[in-house]
Amino acid sequence: KVEVNIPENDFFHIRQGLLAKINTDAFKNKEFIGRVKTVNQAFDVRSRTARVCIEIKNPRFLLKPGMFARVKIITKSHLSALTIPTS
Repeated sequence: KVEVNIPENDFFHIRQGLLAKINTDAFKNKEFIGRVKTVNQAFDVRSRTARVCIEIKNPRFLLKPGMFARVKIITKSHLSALTIPTS
């Protein structure tokens, strides 16, 4: 699992079940996929953030406790959006 603090201005976009993409410094070319498991409804009064727990599949046990991770939570997706290659 990964626990992240979400600022209050992003909090209302986060809900259980959302997809999350996780990157680590240890595995620069590997992206791990997870889902939001829990969203704490209480805010830390000092940081004005709420704790969110993301559950990640880690079948090869590559991820270890205490590792630094960057997390992107996908709050919107547009399945029928037009995409144009940069070339």
